[in-house]
Amino acid sequence: MGLRALIVDQDVEYRRALASALETLGYGCLAADHGWDALGILEYLDCDLIFIDLFNPRMEGIDAIMALRFRHPRARIVAVAGDWRTLRAEKLLGFARELGADAALLKPFDPTAMGAVVARLAVRIAEDVAHQTRTDAQERDVSQRVAIRARRNGPVGVLAQRPRLRATEQL
Repeated sequence: MGLRALIVDQDVEYRRALASALETLGYGCLAADHGWDALGILEYLDCDLIFIDLFNPRMEGIDAIMALRFRHPRARIVAVAGDWRTLRAEKLLGFARELGADAALLKPFDPTAMGAVVARLAVRIAEDVAHQTRTDAQERDVSQRVAIRARRNGPVGVLAQRPRLRATEQL
């Protein structure tokens, strides 16, 4: 399965342009108008990378970032803001990073800067996948060892092998 990005912004043209740039980097792209739509999409599909505009009338990006981080802690989030509120946008981007965004970009951004951010986050995504693969393998190994003991000793034998607590250690 390839990498998947979700673009959360009410500006359709911006979403198309960003999707085009991300697709050249190998990402499959989904789009949402606002944070509520993004949360709905992520109930059914996993996304590796989420670009989210901080200024949205339906659900502010800061609120969406906190909800996304809580519900999807492994997703990499890029907070995006800009236009006439540039001074406010810069402060909000810093705040977004404090609340869980992995990166922040000020609109309009240079495609090279966006590519650098995506490349950096792609490395972190790959590290997360590698870690999850190791964790899954360790869990399978433990499950296999317990199953072997159960076959050898029976289920009661597995429980009997657990250390007994002394009376002073019991709750």
